[in-house]
Amino acid sequence: AELDVRVAITKVYRHLYFPRADAPQKNGNLVHELLPAQDQGDVPKDQSQVVLRVLRQQQKALTGNEPMLSAAFAKSRAWDTRQTQMTTEELRKAFARRLSLPMLFDVNQLKKTILNGIKTQVWIYYDARSEMAYDRDAPPPAVQITDEAYLYLPEEAAKLDLPIKGKVKSTEVAEEETCPVCGKPVSQCTCADDIGGTLP
Repeated sequence: AELDVRVAITKVYRHLYFPRADAPQKNGNLVHELLPAQDQGDVPKDQSQVVLRVLRQQQKALTGNEPMLSAAFAKSRAWDTRQTQMTTEELRKAFARRLSLPMLFDVNQLKKTILNGIKTQVWIYYDARSEMAYDRDAPPPAVQITDEAYLYLPEEAAKLDLPIKGKVKSTEVAEEETCPVCGKPVSQCTCADDIGGTLP
């Protein structure tokens, strides 16, 4: 009797609806997919695996088994036109809100995309807790998905003068010693010439 009930349920629930950008708005941007007969009758299988397989075939599921999503593609779909920065948590949420992005099933995929963006100069990763930024020349960061980790466009990061891991800012270079007599930098001092010798 239990088997009959399971078979009956899989026969009834054959309709899968999922969001996609190219779906008609009159249908709420939902695409209809009829599960194949062999799947809906394949009772021993967990039906969630059948649904996931269909979503993967439609390129709407980003699991750990899918190829990495390029940062350039993710940025073109997740960022607004004039946006200059976004937290990594906001980027994660964009995968749930934007119809043109796949559903994110594995957060490690997002971390790979973020690292790809650093390497390809799509963005600069900034950790607000350590107050340190990472560009393609810096050692790869331990990417965190949080409201305290930011992705900045490279030009915005330069404008904000964010400290880059492994790079010394020009303002941090030690100033040259000045002459106690004339007050000029030692390399420009002429006091020794004026008195016919060298200053100690």
